[in-house]
Amino acid sequence: MSIIIKMKVSTKIVAKMRNHNWSISSVNNVLKKYRQTGSTNRKLGSGRPKTVRTAANIAAVQERILSQEDRPGTHRSQRQIARELNVSRRSVQRIVKKDLRLTAFKKVEVHSLNAAQKLQRMRKAQALLQLPAERIRKVVFTDEKNFPLTAPMNAQNERVYGAGRKKEIPANSLQKERDQHSPHLMVSCGVSYQGKTRLHFIQPGLRVTANYYANTLLRNGLIPDCRQLYPDGDFILQQDSAPVHTARLTTEFLQNENVPFWSIQESRMASKKS
Repeated sequence: MSIIIKMKVSTKIVAKMRNHNWSISSVNNVLKKYRQTGSTNRKLGSGRPKTVRTAANIAAVQERILSQEDRPGTHRSQRQIARELNVSRRSVQRIVKKDLRLTAFKKVEVHSLNAAQKLQRMRKAQALLQLPAERIRKVVFTDEKNFPLTAPMNAQNERVYGAGRKKEIPANSLQKERDQHSPHLMVSCGVSYQGKTRLHFIQPGLRVTANYYANTLLRNGLIPDCRQLYPDGDFILQQDSAPVHTARLTTEFLQNENVPFWSIQESRMASKKS
């Protein structure tokens, strides 16, 4: 009778969890273990003994996988650690994930800034923070961005198969050429609390000078868009410190057009007051 009851319980569990593709024998084993021990956890000391994930190796992996506080960027990859400790990369991966419980984060590509550029950005940020909330809503943040027209290479998909060794495959089959000066498309736009401007595409190969930026991009593009977003004209044009943005021709154009803009001098004055 007990065997029949057990089979009925196992059958019901398998039927209810049919998406998991459990077998009745596996469910019976789990139920048997639970009835005997009161738990489904593995017994302490059971299973294959740990020969690689020792306390010493865990400490060694932790020291190498994390950057030192006084030396950022000094961490090693899992493959490098595996070679140094003479263990498999899979073992290093288990230590990182199961023992150290670390999470991997992808690096983000950013612009390389020198000390002066970082200081300038900090001053502008401090100046913006001093503006009241209602004025922040009037700021239109504008910028240009270059988009490459060549398709990026995905190393995971760009594979070459061969029956022999790698050195037997022709070199030109293993290489993907990239133009030194690949074509790109520059796009300019602005965003604000009231919405965004149109996307303004700059003709490929065209050099953006102060004259083009002021008399073409601003006059016929960004300024009309800003005035459409703010019909009363009470907006503030925010630009970065690119040479065409800070040029005298650009500054004089904005002043003659009665366009409020956030200048470098205002950023410096605001940062000194703080």
